[in-house]
Amino acid sequence: RHATIQMRDNKLHLHDMGSCNGTSLNGEALTPYEAYALRDGDEIRVGQLTLRLYFLEDDGPDEAKS
Repeated sequence: RHATIQMRDNKLHLHDMGSCNGTSLNGEALTPYEAYALRDGDEIRVGQLTLRLYFLEDDGPDEAKS
């Protein structure tokens, strides 16, 4: 495993799992095994893969339109 994203205290946190190439958040290298809170628009880099994180609000179940 390279990195994990976990829910804690109703927030998402990113952890580098001691990977060889490291994990970065918004261009900053993470300290392995420390939790970093994630925010809307954050950029996560794992190896050569770059991910952009966006949060969407849940408006509840879709209602049928008549």
